[in-house]
Amino acid sequence: MIDSMVLASLNRFWHQLLPHAPALLAYAAGIVAAFQFRERYPGPARLTLISMILLLIATPASLLLPGYLVLVATKAGWPLEQSERIMSAMINVVFAIAYALIVASVVKGRSEMSGERQAVRE
Repeated sequence: MIDSMVLASLNRFWHQLLPHAPALLAYAAGIVAAFQFRERYPGPARLTLISMILLLIATPASLLLPGYLVLVATKAGWPLEQSERIMSAMINVVFAIAYALIVASVVKGRSEMSGERQAVRE
């Protein structure tokens, strides 16, 4: 039988995740779009796919990992405040990488499109 503490944690997780549902749907749509454009624009599609998967994983992880970190830090005797700062920095780095990949895919896509336009003109 599932422990009531586990059920309470799962319930809290779903309530925290619910406000992120629109963003999670946008990430899923980005994955679908990346697959649709992978043959026409392989470079930007690949960058977009990687960034959307990172964001799709990082969003729920950013809700789950701090609670786990508190548990581990308490058992190990680590300073809780320092552990929270480290975890926050790590999560923000993952989000920053994902957003940088999105920007890179836009730049790469624009350069590929301008290359196609020049080839059509010639």
